[in-house]
Amino acid sequence: MKNNYMDQKNSGQKFFKNIAGVFIKNKELGVLMILFIVFFGVVGFILMPKQYNPKIIAPAFRITTYFPYATTEEVYELISRPMEEKISELDDVDEIYSESRDGMSSVLVTFNVGSNKEDAKIDLVQRFRSNMNEKPIGAKDPLIEEVDVDNVPIVTVAITSHHFSKEALRSFAFDLADRMKHIPGTAKTMIRGGGRSDIVIFADTKKLKELDISINDIYTAIQKNNAHTISTTTDSSPYRIPVRVFGNIEDVQDVKKIVIAHRGDSVVRLEDVARVEVGEMHTAHYVEYDEKNDAQDAVYIGIAKKSDANATTVAHDIHNELEALQKQGFISSDISVQIVRDDGAVAHESISGLTKSLATSIVIVVLILLFFLNTRSAIVVAIAIPLSLLGVFGVGFIFGETINRITLFALILSLGLLVDNATVVVENMYRHLKNRQKEKKDEVITDAVAEVGSGLVMSTITTVLAFIPMAFVTGMMGPYMRPIPLFVPAAIIVSLFIALTISPFISNFVLRTENQNRSILSRLQNSTRQIFSRIEKKYVNFLQSLFTYKKKRIALLISIVVLLFISVSLPLLTAVKFRMLPKADRNQFYVYIDANDNTHIDKTKQITDDMVQMIANQNEVVSIQSTVGIAPIVDFNGLFKGSDARMTENVATLKVNLIDKEERKKTSEDVAIQTRKMLQDIAVREDVNVKIIEDPPGPPVLATYHIKVQGEDQRKYENLVHIARDLERVSHNINGIVDIDTTQNEHTFEKGYRIKKEDAMRFGISVDQIFSTMHTVSNGTHIALYHDVNNNDKKFSEQHYIFLISEKSNHDNVEDWNHVYVRSHDGELISISTFLEEYSRPTNHVIRADTQYPTVYVSGEMEGRSVVYASIDMLKYLVQEYRLPSGKGQIESWNLFGVKYVDEDGTRYFVKVGGEWQLTLEVFRDFGIAFAVAIFLIYFVLVAQFRSLRIPLYIMATIPFSLIGVLPAFFMLYVVKDTYFNATSMIGVIALSGIVVNNAIIYLEYVLQKKSEGMNTDNALITAGKTRLLPIVLTSLTTILGSLTIISDPVWEGLAWAIITGLSLSAFLTLIVLPVLYRMCEKR
Repeated sequence: MKNNYMDQKNSGQKFFKNIAGVFIKNKELGVLMILFIVFFGVVGFILMPKQYNPKIIAPAFRITTYFPYATTEEVYELISRPMEEKISELDDVDEIYSESRDGMSSVLVTFNVGSNKEDAKIDLVQRFRSNMNEKPIGAKDPLIEEVDVDNVPIVTVAITSHHFSKEALRSFAFDLADRMKHIPGTAKTMIRGGGRSDIVIFADTKKLKELDISINDIYTAIQKNNAHTISTTTDSSPYRIPVRVFGNIEDVQDVKKIVIAHRGDSVVRLEDVARVEVGEMHTAHYVEYDEKNDAQDAVYIGIAKKSDANATTVAHDIHNELEALQKQGFISSDISVQIVRDDGAVAHESISGLTKSLATSIVIVVLILLFFLNTRSAIVVAIAIPLSLLGVFGVGFIFGETINRITLFALILSLGLLVDNATVVVENMYRHLKNRQKEKKDEVITDAVAEVGSGLVMSTITTVLAFIPMAFVTGMMGPYMRPIPLFVPAAIIVSLFIALTISPFISNFVLRTENQNRSILSRLQNSTRQIFSRIEKKYVNFLQSLFTYKKKRIALLISIVVLLFISVSLPLLTAVKFRMLPKADRNQFYVYIDANDNTHIDKTKQITDDMVQMIANQNEVVSIQSTVGIAPIVDFNGLFKGSDARMTENVATLKVNLIDKEERKKTSEDVAIQTRKMLQDIAVREDVNVKIIEDPPGPPVLATYHIKVQGEDQRKYENLVHIARDLERVSHNINGIVDIDTTQNEHTFEKGYRIKKEDAMRFGISVDQIFSTMHTVSNGTHIALYHDVNNNDKKFSEQHYIFLISEKSNHDNVEDWNHVYVRSHDGELISISTFLEEYSRPTNHVIRADTQYPTVYVSGEMEGRSVVYASIDMLKYLVQEYRLPSGKGQIESWNLFGVKYVDEDGTRYFVKVGGEWQLTLEVFRDFGIAFAVAIFLIYFVLVAQFRSLRIPLYIMATIPFSLIGVLPAFFMLYVVKDTYFNATSMIGVIALSGIVVNNAIIYLEYVLQKKSEGMNTDNALITAGKTRLLPIVLTSLTTILGSLTIISDPVWEGLAWAIITGLSLSAFLTLIVLPVLYRMCEKR
């Protein structure tokens, strides 16, 4: 077996010797290859889109179906539930949510991350078309709206003015948005706020009665006096000349002068019975921008980019265009236009900061090499670093990747790894040149490359295998972390190619063994080498003593086993704390204000104003964007939290903008906690729910703490509500959970009317006639299009309507229905109240369903504690204490994702713990599987390489060594600075499995080589340790110190600490324990 392995190694050495020789002897090829890599990398870097987050493809669609006059239960049973069943039959469907309420169904379907967006849409549309015959009579056709991540704006512009009306601001916003659309790379724009310029007819119901006119008479008169058509006539010539007849309503005066009745010789015009104005029918929303308690009406423009466009470039072009428009006078001096959100600038800042960290890491690595190697060796390795990085950018461009913060973190992580190959090669070349000074230089260099070539290939393969399984992480975290398993392996492979080809080529010109000067740097290098030489001698002596004294060996191994046992016990004892990711320090957060369902918009506005005034007084707050009764401009997090659906009268959304994090002492989390406490008194006083929403550092979830209460039978929906209320009360007693809410509000009562159908029919009055009249009087109805003749520029950015409604004073009270009339079959006006019978009933609830089960949600956010432990507390309560409302149910099964109960009548109920807890479980599960697969693949490859089942086990035994450093370190980090072991820490552990194995491969390769030359085991182990000590120390040191540059980042410090602590100890233990293990087993 040994001979076979050595034969394979010898043939491999010839291959690597030849490869290096080709580039050394063919100088033109070496120069050309360097130029190609530089060109390839620079072009790739320039052309790759730059953005803050990786591109995530997550197809989602919202299907809205109107079913007039249907009850909530009918909508659920006849629309939502059948629709969910049909959608669930499609391939790649991930989740289905639905909301059913009186007259309307809304279904949200999400497909698996990475699914083809166009295919998903086609499948969905075809499924609906093929089942339209099952639509119940009276239901409208489903409206399918795409919920697209690419449509999330990267820039938001706020338009305010002390001089212009809300209508003028909105009109200007449409004009400005048109200008923005001409910027290359921009896509969809969305506008929020401002006033509409509709014609509104405010009818006076008392005057109508006096003049014997009904609301329907006004409706009919306007319909008949607002039209145009085309007819044709034949001239004497052989042509047909079109004749257009205009009868459109063109301005307010046209409406006022419409005749709606004749009374003898006189006429009754609309202006006699109604007030006619241009504006809005009623205040449906409020949109404001507040800078330090200077609140102004505002209009916001959200500008999205095309999917393949560069976010930083598009945002920069928008800045330039706005400046140009101000200089041109298009933006008046009386109008303020500010950019209040700029993802391009955030991406640029993040990329710039990480680029500086990358540059700092490169400098650190080069300095280390300068101290431990001679200057010329350090130069050769230093040249390999930018060449490798440029090669990676070229690879990323080919694979259609973007440059984002995850990409750059991957490159920082890979920096310590990609320098390993060049370091080992150059150090070996220098050592050979020093020992064989009289031999031909190119022969010595190629021999040196050949000696370590197979080991480098194996170590590269094992490191790549450690990262590749991470590409198969499921869910949103998969594409989020995808740059790591792509860019890190690419960097290592490119660095291997450069180490085996370009580095020998450059070394042939650069490397020298003689020390020709006595500079300060040379003296420092000599001092470093002398110190290291003493360390080397002590290391050799220590190894010899271990080989000599059995008790020392046994004591060492027992100590390692005990330390390993203690280390892996720390998480089980909760001494090491876990969480998904730490909160990032961002320059904004959101406040969601939810009042009771029946709250009037003016009351919601008053509550919002009180909160805005309080928030604005904080020193860290720059401005506040508020939207009441209308959805805000969504961002990536808001899209997944459903902020685009926050458009009812009882809700408001605030975006709190903070001063730059570099200029404030408090983190955004600190300010958010402070804000939550400040708003508590108002929330209690006004009985509103307030949620503070912070931007997550990773994939977004609906809520950090999220409980689903589900049942099999919709008829027992009240039981779900009861269970949800129970769990809401329990959640209040769990430490760390704040902003607790449920999707099912307390029952309120509404005033209802039953129509006396028999009485109405006797007068020839239909139910629909009564419904439409009441709706027009109280809510308003758009009855015609409004063709604005005063629109001089002939631009129609949005459609204008003519609305009909009664004066507000005519429908404020229930008694006002006595003055609303409908016309009977004989022309007599009869009060609507004649046909109404009053009663009180509970407000119809909303039926929500999740994965085809009726569902009630309990949600919350976390403060000062990981959701992992709050969720564990809830699971303990569910399993050990909770019982169903009947008191007689029992647990059927449970797992970490939730509990399944069965009631005495056989009905099943499910309580599922979701949110960030579910994401954490899935991510750590996937990372754990990736770790296990990586270890198996590494072992498999090592067996194939060494042709032995035993030798790879020695190498694999070094992997647990890293845990002895990582787990105790995170215990100390939590005690000292509340640092959790998180997803990025797990990435660090996976990376360590490849790095640690590399050190072992480099060591054992040399041991086997020396044994093949006739050296005994002890001498081979000591010689290999002495020879490979410097390369292992150097590669470990460059990786450790290179990781220091990201230790200040709250998200990625977990990875940095895992690398630093794990590699520090495992490198030392590899050099000590591996020789002992190998010797013990080989002696036997």
